[in-house]
Amino acid sequence: MDGLTIGRIVWYSVELGSGIRPAMVTHVWNSEGMVNLYVFPDGSYDASWIPAEDFKTLQVLKAWQLQVLKTSVKYDVDGAIGTWCWPKREDQDTHQSPGSW
Repeated sequence: MDGLTIGRIVWYSVELGSGIRPAMVTHVWNSEGMVNLYVFPDGSYDASWIPAEDFKTLQVLKAWQLQVLKTSVKYDVDGAIGTWCWPKREDQDTHQSPGSW
C-alpha cells in the first residue's frame, strides 16, 4: 500500500459511539495494509474500549502517557470499527464515526 510506513499517523476506528482516534503505525505486515498501531485514546473518555489492565494504568498516569497497542489491524476505506483508514484531507467533522462520512 503506497505511503504506508512505520511512523505514519492514521485514524483508528474505536468502538461504537467513540468515533476515531489518531494512531501511529509501528509495523506493516503486508501490502494489503495490515498493521500494528499505537492508538492515542482521549483520556478517561475512552474507558469503554481500553482494555481493563491499560485503564488501571491510565488512572495512575496522565492521559497523554497512555497508548493502546492494537495488532494485526486491517485497512478499511470506510473505517469500520476495529480498522484503520487514512485521515481525511477535506473539511470533515472528525467527531463523527467513520461510517457517517
